[in-house]
Amino acid sequence: MRSYVLDQFDVGRYRIYVHETFDTSGDLAYVYQFKVTERDRPLGSVNLETSAVIREQGVPYILGMDKGDKHTSFSDKTWKTKPAYKVVKAEATRKIEANF
Repeated sequence: MRSYVLDQFDVGRYRIYVHETFDTSGDLAYVYQFKVTERDRPLGSVNLETSAVIREQGVPYILGMDKGDKHTSFSDKTWKTKPAYKVVKAEATRKIEANF
């Protein structure tokens, strides 16, 4: 088992399932993945991400989004240390509201 469902909640008409990853040493790894669904149909996700490249740059945690075939990183949301889940949840919820 590589991850588990940590939380689930609604954002407007979307159901969000939050997965927490056990091993984040890989490149690119999702620490938290907020999977966005509508009537059980996956639409994408907002993720707290880490990678060897961004760790070397001194900003080891960044918020990103997978939607369709596109991956986007949000340069306005980065952390030098792993943020508390409630901080990431609030930021991810704002990104979901703005982008889905």
